[in-house]
Formats: sequence, C-alpha cells, structure tokens
Amino acid sequence: LTILGLFVVQTFRIQIVEGERYATAIEGQSIRREVIAPERGSLFDRRGQLLAGNAEFKTVVRGRERKLQRLHPWRNVGAVVLGTLGSTGSPLMGLEMSLDRELRGLEGWSTWRNDARGRKVNQVQGATKSAVAGLDVVLTIDKELQELVEGALHEGVEAVEGSRGVAIVLEPYTGEIMAMAVYPGFDPDDHTSLTPEKIRNDAITMLHEPGSVVKALTAAAALEENLISPKDTFDVSSGFYEIRGEKIRDSHKMGKLSFADAIAKSSNVAFAQISERLGEKKLYQYLRSFGLGMRTGISLPGEEKGVLKQVHEWSGRTLPTLAMGHELLVTPLQMVMAYGAIANGGLLMKPRLVREFRDSETGELVRRE
Repeated sequence: LTILGLFVVQTFRIQIVEGERYATAIEGQSIRREVIAPERGSLFDRRGQLLAGNAEFKTVVRGRERKLQRLHPWRNVGAVVLGTLGSTGSPLMGLEMSLDRELRGLEGWSTWRNDARGRKVNQVQGATKSAVAGLDVVLTIDKELQELVEGALHEGVEAVEGSRGVAIVLEPYTGEIMAMAVYPGFDPDDHTSLTPEKIRNDAITMLHEPGSVVKALTAAAALEENLISPKDTFDVSSGFYEIRGEKIRDSHKMGKLSFADAIAKSSNVAFAQISERLGEKKLYQYLRSFGLGMRTGISLPGEEKGVLKQVHEWSGRTLPTLAMGHELLVTPLQMVMAYGAIANGGLLMKPRLVREFRDSETGELVRRE
C-alpha cells in the first residue's frame, strides 16, 4: 500500500504539478533547426562568360538534402586566378578565397518538428529565414586572351626545357589584369591532384632577382631627373668600369654607345656610369616609386612584397649592381606594374582583377570597383 501511494503521488506530480515544464522540454527536444546553405556567387570574365559557377547534385542522408559543388566550364583556364574550393567547401586560394565574403552569401534556416525516431514531421511556421545568395563577380580577365596566353606560355616553357613560367597581360592605363597565367597549371575540379606547389601563384609569390629588366627603370629615373640626355654617349670600350674599388664588366667590348644603344645592348658598364649620376638616395627612391620592395595590393591572397634594401644596408657595390637589377628580389607582377607605369607616362597603378559585383538573382549592379 505504501509503494502504491508513492506511485500515485509521483504520477500526480509529473502530470499535474510539473506537467507543463515536462511538456515544454519534450516539445523543445522534438524541434530541430536546419541550416539552409546559400547559393555561392559566380565568377564571370569581362565579356560575361562564366568562369566558375555551381553544379547541383542530390544525396540521401535521412531524407533528400541539396548539395553544391563548384563547376569550372573551362577547367584549368584561369584557375590560378580564380582559385578553388576544398572538399568541405572552404576556399583554398585565389579569388575564391579573397572574395569569399562577397561570394558565399548568408545562411538561412528552417525549423522542423521531429517524431520520436528523429524523422521530420512538419515545419514550424514563422521560424524560417531564407538564405541570401552570394554576389556574382565580373572580372577584368578576358577568357579568350587567358586561354591564348596559357597556351603560349606552355609552349614557351617547354621550348626552353623549363619547369615553371609566368605570363601577365596588363592594361597599363587602368591597371586591369586581362590575363595571368602560371605554368604548370592545375584542374580545379580534380581535388586529388591539388598540392601546395601546383596551386601556387608564381605571379605574386615567386621572388627572383630581375636582372637587366630593371635597367629601364634606372634609365627612366635618370631621364626624369635630367641627369642624362637621349643624345649622350658612353665609352664602354674597355669592357669594364671601376666604381668604389669594384669592377663592373660587360660580356664583351662594345666601343662607344649612345644612350639608346646602351639600353638596347644592355651595357652594364654604361649603367654603372648612369648609377653614379643618380646616386644612392635617388636610385632607391625611384625603385620604391616603381613599386619594388612592396606589395602591389592585388586582390589575391599570399602576395610577397619582395626585397629592396634601404640605403644604409648597401655595400660599395650595391649602387651599380642595383641599377642593373641585382641585389634585390621582386615578383613578376611587380615588374609588370613598373613597366606599366613607364607605358602610361609615369603613373604606378594598383592591379585590378575585379570590375563589378552584381546581384546573382536579378543581375543588377551592386557596386563597381
């Protein structure tokens, strides 16, 4: 009788006294929130050709669930710029990474009531938020030109039996990158072949000593400072030039050269003489003004800034050797932008890869870059 009495009391407490609390707890345990993944924005070239979009497929895991996979209709074309997503959907590199905030959109959710076996019974009204799709991005890249440049780069590297190569096409008056190619490329849809070396963008990460291509920058600095005239001549007949106890040599003796010929024949001796007219501070200031030793600010992750030593770090040989492109490290993109400044009359541009952002559902312009 005592046990029966305890049972009745406990039943009364659960059903009557604390019934509402238990009912609320059971109700809460049967309700689940389901995340709604947004559509990722697409990437288009400057003419509106799709470069990276979404493919859909279905899998069955406790019901039908919608999955998204990145699709590249031109496979490896522009892959080093576009980047790719990993198997979990996280961006690995390229514009997919640097523009992830704009591309990924905003998650939504729906709330469902489940039965005792965890199966969906019905959707809870008023407890749903729609996902917001990511923005579409129109790039400065020209797909047709990108494809041509990649093909030419492939042929060029193989012709010299090289292992890697970079090619960049720049519109110097706007800073727009119309093509950026790296050899060897990779297939962004083949995740099994993606290694850190394959997806590395050498255009912005490969540091190298540029050599004689810097002579054009040195010549531009001397002309800008009126320290040299196109009519000036240089006697390089000895084949060497001694400066601060160091000898700078040409590969062969060339006699007397005009300023134009000194550039065309890339005379080290002539440029050692030009560097003396410029002096340390001016040469350093101009190389910095051309963007060497600093990041270009391109909208890609992982850009290196290079190395340009400050004047107090120079040795007695640094002035002439720096004027000839040694004792510094640059990226291919830095040199392209520096030459772009020469081509456009002296304005160092910031490289651009993005033209505009558009609403992926309506196509309406959101903002221009």
